[in-house]
Amino acid sequence: MNIQELGEQYREKTDEELLRLALAREQLTPEANLALTGELARRVSLARRVWRRLGKMSKSAKLKMSGASAHLAFFTFLALVVSGLEMLIASTIPKPV
Repeated sequence: MNIQELGEQYREKTDEELLRLALAREQLTPEANLALTGELARRVSLARRVWRRLGKMSKSAKLKMSGASAHLAFFTFLALVVSGLEMLIASTIPKPV
């Protein structure tokens, strides 16, 4: 399966399914890892844009979006996990000589 096909599969997965995959990256192929990183980055980017828009909203409007806020909090956590995993992966890849 190529990276594009994997990316399409990952777009269909729930947040929880992606998080489980991210926590088991060592079991994925290099292509699957790239596709997963791409999908996580796409979702984190979307969450950041929504956070910026929320920052511009009134307090009452934010309260109406409490469900969305919980979803965005999850993505904030996910962004931290992904960043940590990317640093860990980068530190384990041998540097070319």
